[in-house]
Amino acid sequence: MPFLDSPSADDPPEARTHGATERRRRGRRPARHARGLFAAAALGVILVAGVGCSRSAGEAGDGGLPDIFLLTVDTLRADHLGAYGHEPARTPTIDALAARGTLFERAYTPLPRTTPGLASLLTGLLPVRHGSREVGDPIDDVPLLSELLSARGYATLGVSGNGAAGGRQNLGRGFDQLLAGRRELPGTEAGPLTTKALELVDGATLNAETPLFLWVHYVDPHFPYRPPKPWREGAGGEECLELIDGRWKESHIDVFDDVDGVSSRALESCRRLYDAEIAYVDAELRRLLDGLAERGRPADDALVVFTADHGENLGERRLFYEHGPHVHDASLRVPLIVAGPGVATRRDSDTARLEDLMPTILSLLGVPDTDRPASDGVDLGPRLRPPPFGLELARRTDEPPPVLAESGSVLHLRSVRSLVSGRADARSCTHGPRFSLCGRDGEAMLLFDRDADPGLTVDVASEHPEAIEALLEQRQRWPAESARELAVLDGRFKLVATPERGGGWKRALYDLEADPGERRDVAGRHPEVVEQLGVRLDALAAEIGAVAPAEARDDEALATLRALGYVE
Repeated sequence: MPFLDSPSADDPPEARTHGATERRRRGRRPARHARGLFAAAALGVILVAGVGCSRSAGEAGDGGLPDIFLLTVDTLRADHLGAYGHEPARTPTIDALAARGTLFERAYTPLPRTTPGLASLLTGLLPVRHGSREVGDPIDDVPLLSELLSARGYATLGVSGNGAAGGRQNLGRGFDQLLAGRRELPGTEAGPLTTKALELVDGATLNAETPLFLWVHYVDPHFPYRPPKPWREGAGGEECLELIDGRWKESHIDVFDDVDGVSSRALESCRRLYDAEIAYVDAELRRLLDGLAERGRPADDALVVFTADHGENLGERRLFYEHGPHVHDASLRVPLIVAGPGVATRRDSDTARLEDLMPTILSLLGVPDTDRPASDGVDLGPRLRPPPFGLELARRTDEPPPVLAESGSVLHLRSVRSLVSGRADARSCTHGPRFSLCGRDGEAMLLFDRDADPGLTVDVASEHPEAIEALLEQRQRWPAESARELAVLDGRFKLVATPERGGGWKRALYDLEADPGERRDVAGRHPEVVEQLGVRLDALAAEIGAVAPAEARDDEALATLRALGYVE
């Protein structure tokens, strides 16, 4: 039953009778949903007026809280889904969800790495404020959505195929059970993940009146792309598989940086395998939703949020099958679809952000402002409700706040295109136009001449003391894991700041309407836009600059980084 067809108090009696019959046929107790949050009259109060329900949303067992299904997919570009216009896509489940909900065409992650992006979703905070600014790094002691839902009577369950999004990163607080990664799951591929999620639901102490918060994070589209045989057969991915089994095993960075053109030659083949991974996840999403319906928890009656932690560079900015070091839209832009009874069937062309989801969900539950934690996000509720009487009225009085984003660090030691590479708690390299200075702070450094020695194998420190002096000064300005790109995006324009060798940032402005590939700097044509967005960018840079360096990573955290291909 489509969400917008859910019966309300304003429907004729025969419509309400049909709705009750349909719910009984699906195995749910009709009383729960007759009093449910998303009855049309109640949702109109929440979404249009922006105020909470008259009853307390925090009373456990009152039968008035909807199930919440948070479905996230690792490394998923929005423009590779059918609902976002990708013709080769095989994503009927995701497309059907979009067809009965609100699709946000321009949604963004604040940092294109798994832990920071998902942490912003679950906390409503920017990475600089929740504490995780690199993959695998834990968040600080800040409130999580799962904790707030648990306090309001929700059963809270989660499975994450990515070990960088689980309890070790402090994302497990408030969950009755959260299993993440190979250490805690029998398998991290989409099929075993779906099975485990349904097993957790079966094993939980639930009754028909207990609302369920279920988070499932699929990891399959992450490189290397190896979908199961039924999904890769006929996909034309042989050349990409040869790249994975050959050059990738020898050197991850050769593939990411397209050394000798190995990655660009396999691009179309890898695109097809990437799409096959997404198709596999889509099929498992269907199995998950069908399984939940069989257990008396149909998605039609739930609040369903579908999104991703970040996207993926497929050659943009000369980066292949990777994400994180840049703030290009290829890795910043993510899909975002929200569906539920009373949610409008529409496409929203304004910007939205992962940090907006926590305040939005709490608002939809009627949690008053005074009971919500501080947030960098805004309530998207007014954009989810269809306008009254079919009129396209103003959905809000203010424009969406700008998107603020930072890149991740360049963790691969031999990635020489950046100012600095490597980890703050280990060896790192500072790169000049010709030379690279590598080692640990406080120890003797090695100098490499990349013109003569691109593999960084021969130390020439004794021959070029002047190069060492210049690179040591650069190293003081940009320590390891500090030289990050910044971005501010406000509607049509995106201002990007790239660290410069002598300190500070070089700014470039992109007109995303005319140049979605971000190839032409138009700062000279729009100095007023640069000045306006520059104020927000300067504030972000100042806040990031005041953050203390991350603590040293333990062996398990490093193992996670290696498993994901971020370090070798």
